[in-house]
Amino acid sequence: LLNIFAPRSPSEFARIVCPGGVLVVVIPTAEHLHEARAALRLLAIEEEKEAHVTAQFADAFTLAEARTLAYDLALTQADLRDLVTMTPNAWHARRRDEHTPNAIDALPGGLHVRAAFRLLRFIRQL
Repeated sequence: LLNIFAPRSPSEFARIVCPGGVLVVVIPTAEHLHEARAALRLLAIEEEKEAHVTAQFADAFTLAEARTLAYDLALTQADLRDLVTMTPNAWHARRRDEHTPNAIDALPGGLHVRAAFRLLRFIRQL
């Protein structure tokens, strides 16, 4: 089972992954899109997210491996708008002061960011 930046239901995941089966959970690191989060006042990454996710699954899954994947991206203004729109930031920006659209407009050359993820491979306990 693969879960990428999505809500997680440990009990449902345990129900559908057979004993010995694999669950891969992909979460952002603190470094993920840091430049965009700073420039656009986007939501922060939860501190201790990896520990929280690992604890969330401890009853039915064992963490077998954790790897970091990171790479650089050059995002245009259109990319930044898409980025904000496809994340929970879109809802929060509407509720706040509408700072994000103005901040994107202030970046005519776009923005270079670092995408950084933790890939957590869990094994369903027997």
